[in-house]
Amino acid sequence: RARYAPRADGGGCRARSWHGPGASLSGVHTLRHLDDSLALREAFQEGRQLVIVGAGFIGCEVAATARKRGLEVTLLDIAPHPLLPLGPEIGARCAALHEAHGVDVRCGTSIAAILGEDRVRGVELDDGSELAADLVLLALGAQPNTEWLRDSGLELNMGVVCDATLTTTSDPDILAAGDVARVLE
Repeated sequence: RARYAPRADGGGCRARSWHGPGASLSGVHTLRHLDDSLALREAFQEGRQLVIVGAGFIGCEVAATARKRGLEVTLLDIAPHPLLPLGPEIGARCAALHEAHGVDVRCGTSIAAILGEDRVRGVELDDGSELAADLVLLALGAQPNTEWLRDSGLELNMGVVCDATLTTTSDPDILAAGDVARVLE
């Protein structure tokens, strides 16, 4: 018996957004859906300097693709190394591989603003320095779409909280799966 219907668009999560200065400028992208991918591919044909904010899986993959297409790429992350969940050894290897292919990897830093009037022209870092950019990819991870469950009585904590069997911790008759499920151990 289903008590809660899934979202009409079928999406369990969305790209995590950044609401700082310049976030809505032309040339700022996120990547979650096919349309986002197609728009980014088209932007690669016109852009020359890409700053990627977020060195997780998406950020690292886009950095490699952009370099192969001839763009100058800077990869930023507040974490001490790329691919944080995989640990420092793999993160260091990933950083070295990107650097060997011409990516400027800068970890332990964040952005303060995206600069420009109507279109991106650069990124201001938290230390006040600036990077030139005509494209910015915000690859900040995913945010579960749980708003529709706010009044459901289910425990929500960056997703629907489940045990290892994907049974919700709030109701043994309800299972959650996919991007919206969060298994806490």
